Amino acid sequence: MLEEHGRIKNYKDREVIFKEGDRGQEMFLVRSGKVKIERSSKEKPVTLATLGIGEFFGEMALFGDHMRSATAQAVGDTELSIVDKETFMSFIKDPVIWTVIERMSERIREVDDKLEALIVQDDLRKDHIASLLANRSTY
Repeated sequence: MLEEHGRIKNYKDREVIFKEGDRGQEMFLVRSGKVKIERSSKEKPVTLATLGIGEFFGEMALFGDHMRSATAQAVGDTELSIVDKETFMSFIKDPVIWTVIERMSERIREVDDKLEALIVQDDLRKDHIASLLANRSTY
């Protein structure tokens, strides 16, 4: 339903849709192809999701004045519907509902940050164990 109200844009394989840290005022719905959502970290990029037809992303930019929390990149040729904040808001008439969704978005952003930290910690732990095992075999 929502995809019918957005403007359509096509992206080539590996084309960046938006970068972590960009300002945004729209969300995206996948009409064809796939989109990889990735966050940077000190060690290496962390893939949070790969989204397909019918899925959406970038919705947190509609709530509050935050920068994008991840990078979105096309996987294969991809067609998206882009829905701006004003269009999205026209579907939500009650300001209380808008406030609830806004707070939920904040909570999701906090969980994403914690998840990234856990993934990085797990990768470091795996690297440390591999290093210990490699050194052990030299005795």
